[in-house]
Amino acid sequence: MFFLVVRMLSPLYGQDRQAEKSKADSLLKKYGEVYLVVPVRSASGLLRLSRLSSVDAVYNDSARICLNKQQYTRFISSGIPFSVYEIVRPAGRKNAALIWQGWNTYPTYGQYDSVMLAFAGNYPAICRLDTLGYSVNGRKLLAVKISDHVDQDEPEPEFMYSSTMHGDETGGYILMLRLINHLLSNYGTDSLATALVDSLEIWICPLANPDGTYMGGDQSVNGAVRYNANGVDLNRNFPDPQDGDHPDGNEYQPETMAMIGFHESRHIGISVNFHSGDEVVNYPWDTWPQRHADDNWFQLISRIYADTVHRYSSGYMTGFDNGITNGYDWYSISGGRQDYVTYFREGRESTIELDYTKITPEAYLDTLWKYNYRSLLYYAREAMFGIDGFVTDSVTGLPVKSVITIPGHDTDSSEVSSDSLNGYFHRYLAAGIYNLSVSATGYITKSVPGVEVQDHKLTRLAVFLQPGANVVPVSGTKFLSIFPNPVMADRMVTLRVDRPGDYRIRFYTVDGQISGTTIVRVPASGRATFSVPSTLMPGLYLLHISGSGNAVMRKLIIFPE
Repeated sequence: MFFLVVRMLSPLYGQDRQAEKSKADSLLKKYGEVYLVVPVRSASGLLRLSRLSSVDAVYNDSARICLNKQQYTRFISSGIPFSVYEIVRPAGRKNAALIWQGWNTYPTYGQYDSVMLAFAGNYPAICRLDTLGYSVNGRKLLAVKISDHVDQDEPEPEFMYSSTMHGDETGGYILMLRLINHLLSNYGTDSLATALVDSLEIWICPLANPDGTYMGGDQSVNGAVRYNANGVDLNRNFPDPQDGDHPDGNEYQPETMAMIGFHESRHIGISVNFHSGDEVVNYPWDTWPQRHADDNWFQLISRIYADTVHRYSSGYMTGFDNGITNGYDWYSISGGRQDYVTYFREGRESTIELDYTKITPEAYLDTLWKYNYRSLLYYAREAMFGIDGFVTDSVTGLPVKSVITIPGHDTDSSEVSSDSLNGYFHRYLAAGIYNLSVSATGYITKSVPGVEVQDHKLTRLAVFLQPGANVVPVSGTKFLSIFPNPVMADRMVTLRVDRPGDYRIRFYTVDGQISGTTIVRVPASGRATFSVPSTLMPGLYLLHISGSGNAVMRKLIIFPE
């Protein structure tokens, strides 16, 4: 199957360009976006493509890209040869059944809403339905929480699956609905399902881009598109570890802000977002070539998913390194959710591509489930292992919010924090012996040497911190954004951070001259507004923002009035 796809993505680029352009124009007019297949002969060529479009997949000397109307105009002027790629779409339903026909069909949007309500209504003791936010067109971004004490925030690992942030990648949409049903209906009878529900707080969001999936109307996924209703690729729209805020040049979309808000309100340890367009488990990083501090753990958990798939399928997910790949090694992207969660939110997120076909045919949905459902369960089970424990005040016994690091090991924001409400923390690591360091503001830093970790087992710790003057401040701000950006002169700007406190902002011109300084006091909400100094002329500025024990640089563009 892999070789067929490679051949499909290697068209005869010398064919009639005008005929291909006419076909592309027609698809763009109908769907608001178009997929093209283009030649790729160098890393610099691929980088150029990523700046012109949203790269969807890369094979040998070809890449499939998606463009909205603005991107398409720029692309055509570039003169790059191309061939049109048309998505195979299921037949639309003129008269959709009032009741969803089951796991081997796609529901209408209304049926999806009803099914999610039914999950919570039929299993109220272990399932709760939440609305994380709303899409551009007002559709709900739904997620269920599944846990044995579903209305409590227990000191146990939080795990998340979500799918279809690209609206035309629909296989994971149905997979997530079936997984919810499997966990709920098998709780108390199946040992693995029961253990997962009892030991984890599981979040599942089947449809992260409902406007894209139902762009053709609520009755069918036939008109599904990649982008959201504003023509934005949601998986390029998150803050990026390397490229900072707004790496795609767009405002954060409602769907993006909903997911950011959710991750800020929770402490998700492991998460996955599901896509289609290939068959592979993709692990961090996407944005830069260096490996994550826990790269060996990422490879371990990726192998668990792919190797389990191989035991129950034939010829499925066998490309790359037998079903897994480092993201940057495949092709680099900026603004992906995987890197945002892993870098800014102390999570461990991977991206799993489920199907070469974008809109998975209904006839293949049951096969997709049979290939993947055991992997879904075993992958989630890994959230129960590693190191966990509680950090408390040695005098009062009260929980302490602290930072747990591994000196000489941690890098690029790989440390984790304990929860301020109960002191609970969880760290995922491959087998080995580790020396931990636990620090908190107002406490003496404590070393915990020689902690043994075994694969697929849990090591539990109790850490007591002694109050004292010799303290190390908690690590600084990881998430910081400025909005709007660009901004008009003399307008108010919002500073958004993950830690309250006083922040000093120095404005530098591109030649390094200080043009202004301001102090912003950020309350517990994490948001504060400040005024751009009226003395600043229109142009590009570098902002040095310091506070909460850290300092970062951000770019700010000031437009003329």
